[in-house]
Amino acid sequence: MTAAPFIAFAFGSGAEAGPLVCDPGTAELQAEVGFAGALPTVLIGGRAAVSPRVDLGARAVTHAGLAYAFGGAVRWAASERIGAALLVDESFYTVEEIGGIQSLRSPFGNRVALTPQLIGAVTTGRGIDLDLGGGAEIGVLRLEQGPAATVRRVRPALDNLWAEVRADWPRERGVLYVRVRAIVPVADPFHVLGYLPWVAIGREWGLR
Repeated sequence: MTAAPFIAFAFGSGAEAGPLVCDPGTAELQAEVGFAGALPTVLIGGRAAVSPRVDLGARAVTHAGLAYAFGGAVRWAASERIGAALLVDESFYTVEEIGGIQSLRSPFGNRVALTPQLIGAVTTGRGIDLDLGGGAEIGVLRLEQGPAATVRRVRPALDNLWAEVRADWPRERGVLYVRVRAIVPVADPFHVLGYLPWVAIGREWGLR
């Protein structure tokens, strides 16, 4: 398997773990830069609390300008340490092919996807806050090449699984963080052939 299609499966959602929910009456802005495999990535987003246990957010991600994903998420905290989230987003390529692979033939990107996830929080003995997350990206509505034209088709399928850990360092307002993710493709014809690392450093600013 060549590197191009293996890297291409990262062109999906902007889901990420992060803290459980914002404090009531607050909001946060987020910006991060990193690498998915060898490709530079940029993520910007924000979220706001709508109740003590629920917040809503939106984010945008680009992978070297070759692909973009835009989406919204709802997060729910079952307790101070565990919760769940659901992201709905749309991703698309800005190029017709990458590394000789036609973007329309990739099972990743050019789709609307649902990403249910579990999220959790722990604190190490040294006082470092860790956010844990894991989820599954399910492509629902896909852009495909039909017999006569490019069309949208409803074709639900599990595209990839991912898990990550994020370390937070509090600042005067918000946090500085580093997050590491492993993405495992399961979509046909990729199946489980390995994983793609995604490493990023970011900053969140708290608003009131």
